[in-house]
Amino acid sequence: MTYEETLDFLFKQLPVYQIEGGRAYKPGLERTREILAACGRPDRELIALHVAGTNGKGSTSYLLASVLRAAGLRVGLFTSPHIVTYRERIRINGEMIPEEYITRFVEQFLRDLGDHLQPSFFELTTALAFRYFVDEKVDIAVVEVGMGGRLDSTNVLSPLVSVITNVSMDHMQFLGNTLGEIAHEKAGIIKPHTPVVLGRSIDEPVLEVVRTKAAEEQAPLTLADRSDEILSHEEIEGAGYRVETKSFGTIDLPLMGSYQLQNLGTVLETIKLIRDRYGITPEMVREGVARVADFGLSGRLQMIRQRPRAGTAAEGDAPHLHPGSCGACDERCDLCRARAVARHRAGAGDRGCAGGIPCSDRLLPGTLCPDALRRRQLLRPLRPPLRYRRDRPVRFIGQACDRTPLRAPLSGDRWGDRP
Repeated sequence: MTYEETLDFLFKQLPVYQIEGGRAYKPGLERTREILAACGRPDRELIALHVAGTNGKGSTSYLLASVLRAAGLRVGLFTSPHIVTYRERIRINGEMIPEEYITRFVEQFLRDLGDHLQPSFFELTTALAFRYFVDEKVDIAVVEVGMGGRLDSTNVLSPLVSVITNVSMDHMQFLGNTLGEIAHEKAGIIKPHTPVVLGRSIDEPVLEVVRTKAAEEQAPLTLADRSDEILSHEEIEGAGYRVETKSFGTIDLPLMGSYQLQNLGTVLETIKLIRDRYGITPEMVREGVARVADFGLSGRLQMIRQRPRAGTAAEGDAPHLHPGSCGACDERCDLCRARAVARHRAGAGDRGCAGGIPCSDRLLPGTLCPDALRRRQLLRPLRPPLRYRRDRPVRFIGQACDRTPLRAPLSGDRWGDRP
C-alpha cells in the first residue's frame, strides 16, 4: 500500500466531516475503543493535556506544546483539521508523522478490523495519533478535541489537566441549541480528581455547567480569565503582543488578535498546574511562547508581507460563528467574519458561515468579504466549488487590493483538484 493509496482510503472510504458534514459525524467512543484495543490501548499509557472549546483550542494546544518542548520534553501534539497536509495533525516536537507510519497503521487496521468495523475518519486518525505517540515514547501529549467533548473520540484519555478554552454557539445540530447544552458536551472531558481550566467564564450558563460538573467529579477548577496573572500588555503592530505577567516575567506573544491574550492566560494557568512536575521555569515559558511557530503553528492571522499588506485567515483558530462569539477583543467582528468566510469557502459551512453573519463588508484592514465583492461584481463565484483538500496546499489571503480573492492558490494548486 502506498501513501497515496492510504490517503485515498482515509479520505474516500471513511466519512470525513470536512467533506460530508453531519453525515460523517459518529458520536460515541465504542469504535475508537475497539480500534485502540486492537493496537494495545495506547490511550492508557499516554500522559496528556486534553483541550476542548469553541474557539482558540488550536492555538492553546500549540502554545502548550511549545512551552513543554522548551522545558526539554518530548511532546506529541494532535490537532485538527489540517491546512496543508494530513500529516500536520500529528506532530512530535514539531515534526510531522512520517508517511510510512501512517501507511503501516492503516494496513494493520484493514488487516485486523477492516472487515467488520467502519470508523469515521477522525476515529481512525485519533487511534493513529495515540499509537504513534506511545511508540515514539513521548513524555506528554497535547490533544485537541475534535468536536464537543463528551462523545469525542479523544475522550478516552485520562489527562493530567482538562482545558476548556470557551463555549459559544457551536455545531448546534450535534451539541445543543443553548450555551448550557453545548457547555454540557464540552464539560464532558472533565475527569474525576483531574484539574480543569476554564478560559472564559463570563457566560453564566457555561460557568454553572462547568462548575457543577467539576464538583461532581471532585475536579479542582481554575477560572483563567479571573486570574491576575496577566498584568498588562502592549500591542506590537504586525507581530503580536508584549505581555507583562505576575509569575513568568515579560512574554513576547507572536500571535495577532487580542483573543490570543485570552488563550495565553489559559495556557499560563494550565502550566502552573504542571510546572512542578516537569520543572518548568519562567524562562522556558517565555521561550516556548515566543517560538510557538517553530512547532508548526500557522494560519492564525499570519502576516505574509507588509506592503501590500497580506495575511492568512485560515480556519484553524480565528474566532468564528457570529460577531461577538469570541468575546475577547474589540476587533472581534472583523476576526469572526474572517474565520467564517474561511470556513465557508473551505466547504465546512455548517459550523457557521458568511451567509449567517451580518456583513459590514470589511474583514481585515483593506479586505472585502466575498459577499461584498460579489455585490460589486468584482469576484465571480468559483467553479467548481472549493472543497476540503487532502494534501493540497491551501492558503486564505486577505489583501489590500479589493479585487483579490480571499483564497488564492499556491504554486501547483488548481481549482477543482480532488479533495
